[in-house]
Amino acid sequence: MEMPTPCQNCKKIFDLNDGHGSKKWFPNTVICSDCGADESLEIEKDEEIETLKGTIDDAKITIQDSRTRLEELGVKVPFVSFTPFY
Repeated sequence: MEMPTPCQNCKKIFDLNDGHGSKKWFPNTVICSDCGADESLEIEKDEEIETLKGTIDDAKITIQDSRTRLEELGVKVPFVSFTPFY
């Protein structure tokens, strides 16, 4: 091991050259490859959650705009309340 370094997350000793730059947990710090993989999965999950929330918000707007247009066309639309689940 050329440059033994403790991981900021798990405290395991790893070679600095084998580590990964942390983007979320410890910005601008190198963490071990195992923790780097775990962090990457967490970041991907966070991004998917935000994308899905945006999809739901867009759908709510589309539904409201469609309801408004149907009412303008004289169609009676039953009242539906949207409660965010997140």
